[in-house]
Amino acid sequence: MAKKTIIKNGKEHHFAATAATPRKFRNHFKRDMLMELSNICKDVDAETMKALQNGDVEAANVDIEQVDMGLMEDMAYIMCVDEKPATVEEWLEQFEMMDGIELVTEAFELWEDSEKTLVEAEEAGGSEGSEKK
Repeated sequence: MAKKTIIKNGKEHHFAATAATPRKFRNHFKRDMLMELSNICKDVDAETMKALQNGDVEAANVDIEQVDMGLMEDMAYIMCVDEKPATVEEWLEQFEMMDGIELVTEAFELWEDSEKTLVEAEEAGGSEGSEKK
């Protein structure tokens, strides 16, 4: 589980990226978060994909205009573990424009960091307890 606390306007906002995140996303939005994420990157070359998986967004040189901000906002909303309103729109209304964008971006980076750990474990031959017997 990856956790992050982000402070905006003197208030702490707590986020967590866990194995349950895609399930919570699906239950709330009736959409598949992982499929939507894969669609963002379907036209990305292998080098850029590796940079993204390693959390190196600058090296990936991704065109931010092609990123689905709605998906990122929805992910951030689901990953926020604080008490929140029933809709993403109501949740976002508590932030100034740039604070909201920064908060969503940092939450998305948390998800990317949790994925980076998974990629490193797979490259190392799996995770603890995954040995064949």
